[in-house]
Amino acid sequence: MRESTLTSILDSMEDGVIACDRNGKVTFMNQAYRDIIGENDNDLSIGLLNKTLQGQHVDKETYPIKNSANDITLIKTNGKQIRGKSDETLGALLVAKNITKEEQIKKALQESEQRYRTLVDLAPISIFVKMDDTLAYINQFGAEMIGANDPKEIIGRPSSDFIPPELRHLVDTRTKTILDNRVSLQPYETKLLRLDGKTVDVQANSTKIMYKGKEAILGMNMDITDKKISDEKIIHMAFHDPLTDLPNRRYFTQLLTQRIIQVQRNTTFGIYCLDLDNFKHINDWLNHSNGDKIIREVSMRLKLCVDKETVVARVSGDEFMIMPPVETDESYLKKLAMKILTAISKPFIIEGIECHVTSSIGISMYPNQGVTADTLVKNAAIAMFSTKINGKNSYTFFHQELQDQLTIKREMELDLQKALKQNEFTLYFQPQINTKTNTLFGVEALIRWQHPRNGLVSPNEFIPIAEESGFIVFIDEWVLREACKQIKKWNEIFGFLITVKVNLSAKQFYQRDLVSLVSKVLTSNSLPPSCLELEITESTMMKDKNKALSTLLQLNQLGVKLSLDDFGTGFSSLSYIKDFPIDTIKIDRSFIHNIFKDTKSQAIVKTIINLAHSLKLQVIAEGIETEEQAQFLQKHSCHLLQGFLYSKPIPVEELEPFIKQSKT
Repeated sequence: MRESTLTSILDSMEDGVIACDRNGKVTFMNQAYRDIIGENDNDLSIGLLNKTLQGQHVDKETYPIKNSANDITLIKTNGKQIRGKSDETLGALLVAKNITKEEQIKKALQESEQRYRTLVDLAPISIFVKMDDTLAYINQFGAEMIGANDPKEIIGRPSSDFIPPELRHLVDTRTKTILDNRVSLQPYETKLLRLDGKTVDVQANSTKIMYKGKEAILGMNMDITDKKISDEKIIHMAFHDPLTDLPNRRYFTQLLTQRIIQVQRNTTFGIYCLDLDNFKHINDWLNHSNGDKIIREVSMRLKLCVDKETVVARVSGDEFMIMPPVETDESYLKKLAMKILTAISKPFIIEGIECHVTSSIGISMYPNQGVTADTLVKNAAIAMFSTKINGKNSYTFFHQELQDQLTIKREMELDLQKALKQNEFTLYFQPQINTKTNTLFGVEALIRWQHPRNGLVSPNEFIPIAEESGFIVFIDEWVLREACKQIKKWNEIFGFLITVKVNLSAKQFYQRDLVSLVSKVLTSNSLPPSCLELEITESTMMKDKNKALSTLLQLNQLGVKLSLDDFGTGFSSLSYIKDFPIDTIKIDRSFIHNIFKDTKSQAIVKTIINLAHSLKLQVIAEGIETEEQAQFLQKHSCHLLQGFLYSKPIPVEELEPFIKQSKT
């Protein structure tokens, strides 16, 4: 082969080739080698050639070469002596392969692998590889999750050791599906079994990989124990009352719905709706934090009254729902109701104060009084309201008439709101007679409702509804304004002032602007305060004694007369009557009605009259229906009498004869 041809072949090679003679002088260098060393001679190349001449081993060694640009090139060498026919050394040949890029790629791969290994080792989730149910790899976090200090403690063990027995079949099925179908399944929640026997809640995910040349499962487990605990707390909070930890309305409704689904229509069971009586007053008296203590104590008493299968729920402020076990008849429900009423009525000791609380219960039964949770709850609540209306501290079974009564009540509430705007209210007046002169002393203003459909409605029907709804405040103000207007008219007609007594409800009496309102109404009608007498009941006065005293003193300073209605029917009367600026006390009609039926009523009436005289108070008796009653009261110096014996409540035009007679 010609030398030029050989040179062309060698120059076309990617590997560098360099040769020298027996004296180490370079005799040939192909283009690839020139590219490696650049324009400079390279001491390393000469040294490698000399080593080869001397028979030293330079095969498959890696060396750095610096070219003319000072760039480092890595080469892997293969050296060989050139021998003549007589086996003498003629020179040396060195082949150099540029492995710079290969080494760079290798280094990058090593660095990348190290980064990913570090990332896996430090990852805050469990990462593992299993092959044939053997744990081939697990990171530090995963080892600690299972309870090991070091991954080496558990690598090589069966992966099934760390799965609860009841879940192993599920995990095996998922593993087989992934390996057979070469698919990744959706993450799912499961549990791991720790070395100490405890379990860990995890969200698991896995996929198929090749690991050390074999099929394997790469898995990741995220510890969700804290999340599960947090979720359970949130769910618990969503379905339980925070004050008592009892089920709330939502949870009770769900449990009731489930029971209805489970039982047959021929199965009967009942539910209770229990509400504490007058609890708002207790809250106002003791303050809300102490009221909460009573609520918690009530919940404890309720749970002690029932068995573990009975559901006790707090569904609102002072309202509870109770669902005894299935197959409960009326007899059982009555006995349990009495047991609950007795338990609630026992004294509560709050900050050394003995408090008495009662409750009202309504009962509805499945399936006769409802086949859905909402209906049963609604009907139990209706029965509970009926208990409250009829005296409280008892229980009532639901029946359809209660629903009808509630419907009438709701219609009346709506009609009441329209009545003021449509001028449906009117005032009637009942005369009060002076026992010494037997003439008109004053009148009591009494509201009547001329309903557009139902005619004249008794106050006994609509006043309780107005008080419950709060509408009574607007009614009281209307009565006050109309009564003062009428006093002014009578003064213009007859030339003298007539004292008019106006009843105030508890809600109106405790309004902040009451004194201001009374003053403005009197001023607007140019009336002296002495012609107006405001009546409050004994129970109203005792509701908040300090606030009542303050209001009464302000009204007294204004010049308005004050009357204590229903005297003798309340409590602590004699203890407080001397402290309040009262002008008149009114003997309750119940004592007058029984005045000749028992000696006790006579004694009470005499005592009240004598008390009034001693305190220099005016005394009036209401409910006078017979001459005998009037004579008895006149004999014992009762100042004023009021009742049907003289006149029933009458409209303004029928009252004028009394006024004219009084003037005469």
